[in-house]
Amino acid sequence: KYFTDFVQTFTNSGKGVGLLDSWGYPGVDNATASHPQLNLNAPDIELAPSTFYIEDGSYLRVRTLTLGYTVPADKLGNALSRLRIYIQGNNILTLTKYSGFDPEIGNGYYYDSRADLDIGVDRGQYPVVKSWMLGLNASF
Repeated sequence: KYFTDFVQTFTNSGKGVGLLDSWGYPGVDNATASHPQLNLNAPDIELAPSTFYIEDGSYLRVRTLTLGYTVPADKLGNALSRLRIYIQGNNILTLTKYSGFDPEIGNGYYYDSRADLDIGVDRGQYPVVKSWMLGLNASF
């Protein structure tokens, strides 16, 4: 969640409203906040490992679904020997309680010496794309 809420791609870029819901920022003491204090100069204790951002990433996804109809041969006549019409959907449904873009967040960066520590870290990767295809198979 941290990386998708507070990504720093551009210096001084607009941040998510979640930034205002941190435990404190200059001039504000927010005891009921849902995020820890976000501070680049944080003392070491604030940089300690924490389970704060860990959440259940389980999901159920329909990756591929194809529905089709093959026209019976006796309805085709002499011009065609086979005719099939179908529609196929890819990544059409994902059921999850995960709050990020996509619960399938990747396996880390292979070129990083710390790649094994990066597995399961949500850096806001673009979610899988939904697609639809309508098809027609004909045999003469």
